[in-house]
Amino acid sequence: MQHSSPFRLVLAIGQLHVGGSERQLYNFLKYVDRSLFKPEVWVFSSDGVWLDRIKQLRVEVLRLPESNPLWRALKIRELCRKREVDIWWSWSYFLNIYAHFLPGRVKKVGSLRSGLGPTRKSMGFWYRFCESGLDLMVVNSSQGLKDLKREGYSGTIAWVGNMIEVPPISEEERNDIPRRLYGRDNNEFIVTTVGRLNEDKNIDIIIDAVSTITNTNVRLVVVGEGPARSDLERNVLERGLEEYVLFTGEVGVDKVFRIVAASDLLVHASNSEGTPNAVMEAMALGIPVIATNVGGMRDLIPSDEFGYIVPPQDVDALRSAIAAVLQDPFLATARAARARARLEVLFNPGRVTRIFERWMLYLLGKRESCPASFDLPEVAGNCTSS
Repeated sequence: MQHSSPFRLVLAIGQLHVGGSERQLYNFLKYVDRSLFKPEVWVFSSDGVWLDRIKQLRVEVLRLPESNPLWRALKIRELCRKREVDIWWSWSYFLNIYAHFLPGRVKKVGSLRSGLGPTRKSMGFWYRFCESGLDLMVVNSSQGLKDLKREGYSGTIAWVGNMIEVPPISEEERNDIPRRLYGRDNNEFIVTTVGRLNEDKNIDIIIDAVSTITNTNVRLVVVGEGPARSDLERNVLERGLEEYVLFTGEVGVDKVFRIVAASDLLVHASNSEGTPNAVMEAMALGIPVIATNVGGMRDLIPSDEFGYIVPPQDVDALRSAIAAVLQDPFLATARAARARARLEVLFNPGRVTRIFERWMLYLLGKRESCPASFDLPEVAGNCTSS
């Protein structure tokens, strides 16, 4: 479908630092059809590791003014009018609130990218304004869809999963990464976890599980930064585990990928999630994954044919799953291979972006029928609500 002038699409986000939402935004901008849409990014902070990458895609990045929220809202309204914006898409949940201030002609799209409960808790009373005034709410997991429907959300919901694009890496380079990253040899079994170091990620439980594995070749690499890091490091030192647990701190996007590529197993033990990028990257690389049964994890691991699912905050179950991978690496590899094949079909950037585009065109009246759901055949309740 061609247009004399592409529709103006604003994607609003809080910041462009390292993070899963930021990576998904970049992927969308890379693959969106520029004959249909002219995207631009409006951000509250102009710095961040994704800023230059987005600009390299020839996408304009506009920094929103730093001021009190009401004045900022009025400025956003003025900018939408001046730039003749067709669609405002708040890529972050807390930015959904600005839909109430936009001109009437602008189609308003909101986002929910993690568990509804923790997200609402972080917003307090204001969550009510983040879930109203929208023409469409986009969720990235079937659990987000179910949460909104359970809470009586009456608006239109589009469930569209995250997308994954993994740079090519040779087997020779992958085998050489552990030695160059950690100064270690390939005889060690490297378990990696990636994420912000806070209570919700349960890094302490992962440390407990790994530390009690009798195989002395197991090493844990903790990737990320956050408020819990000092306590976690202190715990490791007090227990004499510093030889077995490595904290990398915050690292660049490319290095995160290389660390995941160097892993034998990825563990994700969060209390709440959408569909995390680290898990998808590991799957795309054919690395076995153990994850907690929360959020969108079942979208990625619908059964034990594709990985290992454990209850959240259950150190014994997590320990048993890690031991199972160690005891039968061939089974773990077979599950990882099936997960990779499924990911390439269902979560590839081309497919996901086309679904997004069809929803945008539907909002603009350029499609008569409501777009189909994300359609994961193994996941129940994947219908789109309106």
